[in-house]
Amino acid sequence: MDHVAVLRKGLREGAEELQKVRSLLFGLLETVPAEAAQEDRDAEPDPLAEMRAAIECGMHDRLDPLIRDLLAAAKYQEESPRSGQPEV
Repeated sequence: MDHVAVLRKGLREGAEELQKVRSLLFGLLETVPAEAAQEDRDAEPDPLAEMRAAIECGMHDRLDPLIRDLLAAAKYQEESPRSGQPEV
């Protein structure tokens, strides 16, 4: 197996593991009541609201883009630019 194939495999496996982490975090998020979202920004921070925000923001801002980027990188030049056929 060439170096590119090894890297592609590793990127896909890494993305798969991150998707498992995302599922775990989403499961945790489902246990936090929706009312935990803090309405009054001047009020004392509510721990549940802070945890909910950390999970939501972390998934949206970091985890989802990382998974998407790893999968995109694994597909980079997977097809031959001349023939449009997958490289062997």
